[in-house]
Formats: sequence, structure tokens, C-alpha cells
Amino acid sequence: MNNINIFSYALADYEISGVRVDIYFAPAVLDTFYSKEDLLSLSKNIIGKNEALNDIFSIIKGQIEKYNTYEIWYDLVEYKGIELVWKSKFVEEKKTMYVEVLYSRGNHPEEETTH
Repeated sequence: MNNINIFSYALADYEISGVRVDIYFAPAVLDTFYSKEDLLSLSKNIIGKNEALNDIFSIIKGQIEKYNTYEIWYDLVEYKGIELVWKSKFVEEKKTMYVEVLYSRGNHPEEETTH
């Protein structure tokens, strides 16, 4: 196999104060922070290869604490000089927060894509 192309989101599960947090990372985010070899390791659940995912979660967790809400319509954060867009929805009955992390077109204003 010579090429690996990412067409799907990666899902990571976390928890904040008893609330389950499901984070969907867009393909462009994964491509930005992981080599092809690292992505293969992630797909095999090899521990220690998800540093970027954990770091991005930590930033989002800080934003949640700052805003004091689990539901965010749109927020920009920066990780390693890369601008990311994230948004979340909270489903109280399930005690679950759903988060989507996208690559911001602010990194390349000439491009329209944010996924």
C-alpha cells in the first residue's frame, strides 16, 4: 500500500465531571497532526499515539470551564499554530456532550474547505 487517504472522522471518548464527551475529529485535523504511520497506529488503538487528540481535548475542556456551558455553537482554538473550529451539543437525558472539531479555513484563507 502506497497511499492512505482519510475520508472519515475519528471519534474519541472523554469525560468531564460525569458528563460523557464524544469528540469527532475531522479528516483535515487528523491529517494536520498525524503522519500516515501514526494514523495507522491510531486505527489499531495503539496507546501513546493520540497526544494531539488529548491536547485538543484539554483546550476544549478549558473553554467549557471558561464559558461554563456544555453547548457551544462556534469557537476558535489554536493548537500548535493551527486554528481549529469546534462546536458542541449537549443531550441532558444521556449526560453526553457531542463535539465536532474542524480545521479552520483561517489557516488557508484562499481555500473554502473546513473539513
